[in-house]
Amino acid sequence: MRMRRCFSLTLGACIATVAKLCHGLPRVRLTPGSDGSMRLVASGAAGSGACDAELAPRGVSLAVKGPPWLPIDAHFDREVSLSQYDLEQLASAGVNMIRLGAMMPGVLPNPPVDGVYVHDEHYVGRLKEFVDRAVAYGMYTLLDFHQDVLSVYNCGEGLPRWAADEVHAAFPVEFEEEVLELLHHLSFNVPGLNHLEDQLLRQLIRRNVGNAQFPSPVAEPFPLLGNRSRRVYARQDCSKFEWYQYQISFAAGHAYRRLFDLSSSTFQHVFAYWKILAKAFSGNPNVLAFDLFNEPHPGSFLTEPWIMTAENAERRLAPFYRKIAQAVHEIDPSRLVTFSPVTWEEGGFYLREVNEPAAQMCGWLRRVLLGVPLVGCETLWDVTRWMPANGLETTAFTSVPLPGQSILSFHFYTPPELNHEAYARKRRADAKRLQVYPLLSETCCLMDKDALQRLYWFEKAQVGWVMWEYKNMANGSYDANGHWADDFGAMLTGTGPSMFHADGTPIKAHWRRLAHPSAQFVRGEVLANIFDFTVGTFNLTFRPSAECSQEGPDALIVWPWTWWSYINVTSLPRIEVSPPGAAVVQEYIGASQGVAIPVVRFSVDVLRRNTMVTVTLSFVNFQNIDLVPEDPEPTVFGPWYQGLGWLTVALTLAVCHLAVAAWCCQSCCRCCCLGWPAALASWRRWDTVSLQCSDDEHLQQRQYFLAADTTPPASVVHAEPEP
Repeated sequence: MRMRRCFSLTLGACIATVAKLCHGLPRVRLTPGSDGSMRLVASGAAGSGACDAELAPRGVSLAVKGPPWLPIDAHFDREVSLSQYDLEQLASAGVNMIRLGAMMPGVLPNPPVDGVYVHDEHYVGRLKEFVDRAVAYGMYTLLDFHQDVLSVYNCGEGLPRWAADEVHAAFPVEFEEEVLELLHHLSFNVPGLNHLEDQLLRQLIRRNVGNAQFPSPVAEPFPLLGNRSRRVYARQDCSKFEWYQYQISFAAGHAYRRLFDLSSSTFQHVFAYWKILAKAFSGNPNVLAFDLFNEPHPGSFLTEPWIMTAENAERRLAPFYRKIAQAVHEIDPSRLVTFSPVTWEEGGFYLREVNEPAAQMCGWLRRVLLGVPLVGCETLWDVTRWMPANGLETTAFTSVPLPGQSILSFHFYTPPELNHEAYARKRRADAKRLQVYPLLSETCCLMDKDALQRLYWFEKAQVGWVMWEYKNMANGSYDANGHWADDFGAMLTGTGPSMFHADGTPIKAHWRRLAHPSAQFVRGEVLANIFDFTVGTFNLTFRPSAECSQEGPDALIVWPWTWWSYINVTSLPRIEVSPPGAAVVQEYIGASQGVAIPVVRFSVDVLRRNTMVTVTLSFVNFQNIDLVPEDPEPTVFGPWYQGLGWLTVALTLAVCHLAVAAWCCQSCCRCCCLGWPAALASWRRWDTVSLQCSDDEHLQQRQYFLAADTTPPASVVHAEPEP
């Protein structure tokens, strides 16, 4: 009965009491489900007694991309805090996980001395404080190695300054070897020529390596500002392009290639970083997993074009993940780890979504034209078939870093026109094939009208999700010509839209998309845990655990009621249980500490364990959340696709396909003055008609068809068709 009485307490006090009794949250592990997929379960989850309970991650990301590399917590700030007030707001919205950037420059601010790495104990201690503080609000932490373009020398972040200096200094010599390797591939390694080639090419490369400095070939090399220890580019230079465009620069490709070379010193630095965190958080159940690397980019498309296929790219990533995961496992045997595929797998999916309909349209035009061959149709179909065969729309991993302890972490940024449902199914299938749990560790954004639609399809595929990003985590004040890496948070790369207005009040439109009903834990195997935002219906379907007999609820559904009061949903929902009498559902209302934020919780007590149970919550007076008018406050430094990103790619491809189709039609019907009926009539009357007509022939053909003569003029009849 202790857990029943616990519900009468305030929500914050209840969670804090459970955390204190259990010395934190229950440790999370993976276990296979009846369909062969892996489930994320907690052993003795809070409120579930000693029984295993399946978890549904619902989280937000936080990554401070510049000094001091962590949020502030002493007080609330619209942009850069993770204070008690922030945690209360997140808990009231049903968030149960925070993906927190454990930034490498904060952990290892100084280089090793005689091979010995000395970490910043204060920074690691602050990380522990954030993890422990989240526990009091029922939230796990996912520690994230966050990076974008890897180095400050690439207008990005990731490596500490001293490690970035090392990569930057090695670029001229190592870039020379990369170019030679490419040329040897292109020359098919012809015997007898390599030595001569090498001598001449080395001289040529050395004379021009300055022109290959960052961000070449995206633009002319940027000038470096500052002294040797604080060299950096001006913000106005880095802002000339979107940060992700710098991924194709020679310098960024070289930095990534060096990192994923297990014999390089750069890899050893990252390896040491993870060993330090593994020791610091060993046995800590409040850390859900280690996110080993954010958005990996395995090398340079320009000097290694063969890595454009996901198979080759992930062949390079797999040893990196495996080596680090094994080191973590030796220190903390039960720790879960995440691994991420290359980012352009998502691009391959988009390309197919555009390319396949274009190929189908091309085939339709061919049928309309009575079988006239259209140049480009076969090419479109070849590309459509080639993409899945070469791993350009699904993960190409064939193994995982730690069997039974690995999570497939992936990101999904897309314009609303593309297929969320198909992508969610593909990722679920990938996870099932690899026997891992799927986690959407970044998606954006709550200001988007399609945010709930995206979450709906991933929830339907039983994929946990994390929103990018809770706040900008950057103060936004900077000198356009200054050393922008010194700014708090440093808006180096993509930042998220803030959840708060300038005066600190919540942006309701953002919060009500985040705050929708969800089953936080379920003692049994979950088949559906999904909210339909169009009609206001929540569905939980599960098979109760037959082995679990401890007292306590079998499921706990959280409804963040306070955010819905803005859209006139002020009464409790209608509750239906199927089959009737299979379970009892009770409502409990609590409030978080400090600020009164009502949260409704529904406990589900199963009465018949030998049957599948469905609990449906139907909300009265519900309006489609996305149709409720409000002007959300946009942010200047929003997600990367606010610069059109993949939408530009999709539109460009669509225009190209239309141009090909138009060219095909023009080639096949060059005598357009005849009109479609006349052209069709000509194909029926005689077999060989030249479709390449001079102006005189146009006139003769027009006169012929107008006269309805059955014998075509000699000038338009040919013994053989012209090419």
